[in-house]
Amino acid sequence: MKQKPIFIINTGRCGSTFLSRIINEHPQFLVISELIEPIAHNPYFDNHRVDGNTFWDYLNRKSMQQRVDIWRKTKTRELGYLDENDENVSLLSAYTLPQLSEEHLELRNKIHDEVCAWSTESVSKHFINLMELIRDIFGKEIWIERTGGSINQVDRIVKVWPEAKFIYIFRNGYSTLKSMYRHPILSMFSYLNAGHR
Repeated sequence: MKQKPIFIINTGRCGSTFLSRIINEHPQFLVISELIEPIAHNPYFDNHRVDGNTFWDYLNRKSMQQRVDIWRKTKTRELGYLDENDENVSLLSAYTLPQLSEEHLELRNKIHDEVCAWSTESVSKHFINLMELIRDIFGKEIWIERTGGSINQVDRIVKVWPEAKFIYIFRNGYSTLKSMYRHPILSMFSYLNAGHR
């Protein structure tokens, strides 16, 4: 079933993870989290055409080294799995799939087999197909994407998927800043956003 894309847009540290857990209790909805890098390049917003194997490589691209370094020192609450090899640490394996299933390694293999068989298509179309694949695996009807800090990428999301629907979640600004200050990943994002790259 094709649907209009739905994105939960947020600043991070505003309760979007909690909201996602509540939504996932519903028999019809599935929130798929943390596939979009908040401050780095995302190939999903491109319209060049690739085959399934190349798209799988995009899904499994190494996460930002600064993020991996933090995870090695401090395991954040959202981190579900950390491979021993830095080169194998992707958002898909570390965040997305562990939040969906305790059997995330088996889930990863199932998605791999499906995606790698896909024919050539635009990257943005592959992304939608991935969302629908994961939704169907879990027997849900509607998928929703949620990434902490996705507000940094909302202009690109709108440009690629102008038909998308958006849920904007926000929190008291002072409380959000206090939470960001205590959270190592969000502190790192703020530092990099300020130009310290």
